[in-house]
Amino acid sequence: MNRDWIENTIYQSPITNHQSPITNHQSPITNHQSPITVVKKYCIFSIYLFAFLVSMPAPAYDNSRETLIAERLEERIKLGKPMWLESANGDFFVIRTEQMTREPQGVAVLLHGIGAHPDWPVVISQLRKSLPQQGWSTLSVQLPVLPPEHAIADYGKTLDEARRRIGTALEYLREQQIEPVVIIGYSFGAATAFSYSANLQETPSDLLGVVGISAVAQPFMRPPVDLLAEIEGVKIPVLDIYGSRDFPEIVNGAADRRLAARKGENPWYQQIEIEGADHNYSGLGNVLSKRISGWLKKLIEDYRIRQSQDAVD
Repeated sequence: MNRDWIENTIYQSPITNHQSPITNHQSPITNHQSPITVVKKYCIFSIYLFAFLVSMPAPAYDNSRETLIAERLEERIKLGKPMWLESANGDFFVIRTEQMTREPQGVAVLLHGIGAHPDWPVVISQLRKSLPQQGWSTLSVQLPVLPPEHAIADYGKTLDEARRRIGTALEYLREQQIEPVVIIGYSFGAATAFSYSANLQETPSDLLGVVGISAVAQPFMRPPVDLLAEIEGVKIPVLDIYGSRDFPEIVNGAADRRLAARKGENPWYQQIEIEGADHNYSGLGNVLSKRISGWLKKLIEDYRIRQSQDAVD
């Protein structure tokens, strides 16, 4: 439902639209209606209007806040091209950064964490700038952002819209004939990446794998996000990377994530712990980039071998 329509509906009450019995000269006396009858009708109308408005779904993100974020990023970004992609639910902001080598490897779709943006200084910005030096273009996506008064738990409601944006981003890359593709998510962005990949009806051949950096989905989210179930559902190569000083639920849940991948019978799941790294990878951003680049190098080598075999067959 369009938010402007909702706001207009809220403010177009009978009183503000001059449709009260008095301002329209339809007083109880001239209409032969008792004051009690008029009050009853108005109360009934108000109850139905309130129930209707409450039943309408609230927006899954704050479009005005996302626009403000984009405007500020457009002013300061020096590396990369700020863009807007069209979606059925409204345009969303991305930053496209081209690879800088003679041999293009593919493109990495980057997903930030809760309440962040496509050039977030923790993890995302460094990957957005370092991966192109290894031959990987990047497309960093603005995931849904909620109004500041919302609780963190409400970010569970943004997952559907986030998956739609990932799908739109992949369609855009196909139209541009930029492939193959990997999805790299950080924090809740990693949980989003797993969720998108796990819920694909059919995995496209150009989607090579998923990297989850410090994947987390707080159990108090509404609706809850079952991270282990999402990992179990992923059927393409996965790199699950985290720090030894990461959030306790991430470190303590490492064995459960491995088990989930085993239950899902994913032979291409790999887990790496970076010694000394906290959730922000403070002072270890280069180590994180190198680990991911190494995994991507092996991934693209296997992909090219398969392409060569398919060409021979």
